[in-house]
Amino acid sequence: MPMESRSKDYPSLQETASDRPLRAYLLGQVAWASASQIQSLLVAEAIRYQLASVLLCEHRACISVGRQGSYRHLLLDFGELRRRDWPVHWVNRGGGCWLHLPGQLAIYLVVPIAWRGWSVANYLRLLKQSLADVVKDYLLPAETTSVPDTEIWVHGRPIACLGVHVRQGVTSFGAVLNVGPDLTYFPLVRTSPAAPPMTSLERECRRRIRPAEVRQFLLQHLCRHLQYAAVNIFLEHPWLKRRTNECAAIACLGQ
Repeated sequence: MPMESRSKDYPSLQETASDRPLRAYLLGQVAWASASQIQSLLVAEAIRYQLASVLLCEHRACISVGRQGSYRHLLLDFGELRRRDWPVHWVNRGGGCWLHLPGQLAIYLVVPIAWRGWSVANYLRLLKQSLADVVKDYLLPAETTSVPDTEIWVHGRPIACLGVHVRQGVTSFGAVLNVGPDLTYFPLVRTSPAAPPMTSLERECRRRIRPAEVRQFLLQHLCRHLQYAAVNIFLEHPWLKRRTNECAAIACLGQ
């Protein structure tokens, strides 16, 4: 799978999906609100130009609750949430409650599935298989469960969760994959009512795992299953760079 780091002009609508690269934004740790804003911009581009993008990042401690989630999945009260400074974000995606921490890979995948002729079920199957293949790259058994059908388990514990939203034939959100977060806190947030606490690649492999390696494996499998011949890699997004410059300018004015 060729990987390119240079950007290109918007493609013509006459190009086929296989002619267009998957755009990958590798952004490190990003605030929840910033990731949401960038995702909205990527969705708008996908609706207009049929471009596919994936945003890979990490978040500081917070909780997101999808359509199948509820406060019953949180084993701590509002006071404890405030003391821990864990914001709770209610989002319009599938899946349940996800605890986000540094060391967890957050995957925002924006794909024009209507243009590709895929149903939501077909797309979820391809995304799930991509994540399962990453787990298998580490010689671990990837157990795809039917209830819930939005998780991948290893040795009886969830390691990855899926949840997507579709608007005007374009997907958003995607999945989380535990690489090496602090697992101490996962018993407090259950991905589904009967699910045990999440595990991680590092726990199951009993060694340190390089996040860059995980990202590389994931991009390879996404390109293969989603049928993109190449991936263009970006280490920043223009909105995030502009936002950083604006904050720096405001800080200078305040001095």
